[in-house]
Amino acid sequence: MSSASLITPRGFASDSLTRSLAGPREPHSAHVGSLAVLVRQAGRVPGIETSSTVAPAILRRLVSKVQNLRVQVEVSVSERRTMVQLARRGTRTVALVMIVVGCGFSQRMSFFVTSVPTGDGGNLGGLAGADAHCQKLAAAAGSPRHAWRAYLSTAADAEQGPVNARDRIGQGPWFNAKGVQIAASLDDLHGPGNQLGGRTSLDEHGNFVRANVHDILTGSNADGTAAAGDATCRNWTSTDGHAMVGHSNKVGGIGGDRARSWNSAHLSDGCTVPALQKRGSGALLYCFAVE
Repeated sequence: MSSASLITPRGFASDSLTRSLAGPREPHSAHVGSLAVLVRQAGRVPGIETSSTVAPAILRRLVSKVQNLRVQVEVSVSERRTMVQLARRGTRTVALVMIVVGCGFSQRMSFFVTSVPTGDGGNLGGLAGADAHCQKLAAAAGSPRHAWRAYLSTAADAEQGPVNARDRIGQGPWFNAKGVQIAASLDDLHGPGNQLGGRTSLDEHGNFVRANVHDILTGSNADGTAAAGDATCRNWTSTDGHAMVGHSNKVGGIGGDRARSWNSAHLSDGCTVPALQKRGSGALLYCFAVE
């Protein structure tokens, strides 16, 4: 949602937006990232007042919440009523708040499934290439977070021991692109209580992952440690070998009792694009925000 296209010198407070603010009598949530961006952008749009002279109490509270890095901005009933009054008078500052209240994109996103592969099957360019892919997609989706890691393990080689996916992704909690918490901690993520599944393992745009590409590359055991043997496409640098995959929707006809595992369901047929596709992989990755 572009703030520049919505903030206008006068008349922003349309009837529809006024009605949305005057809606159900309960607190309304707006994402702090959106508000922080809009506070900055509004200052650069002619005709928009961001000083404390208009609705000072509301603006001070909201800006303070942004500065305190609250996960969400809670707009109370009294604050909403005041914003509605300002909107009806045509006060332009309320445009800033109204956009935030109307936005649905979650700046809380700290987990997603990649919407597209890197392009060469299991050859991801190693861990660095996979991390860069996560970073690129997150940035393109508008994520304010700056440190993303692919959920991948690697086997020991001549230079170092095995790398465990669980050791690369921070401590949690993690939220999908809709703001739904999928796990509170590492133990939660790798335990039976995680909220991953067909309706929650979303890509960076908040879209469902198609069932025919639900095999996500991980190279990992169920506990997030590196899978033994040939399970990482030569540490994600080759189209030779095989890959351990998980089912993003926790459903599948391959893997037996492990079919419900999001990170360790079965091995792929190979690491080329056709071999991965044969069992239902689009060479997609899980991405987690570290901070």
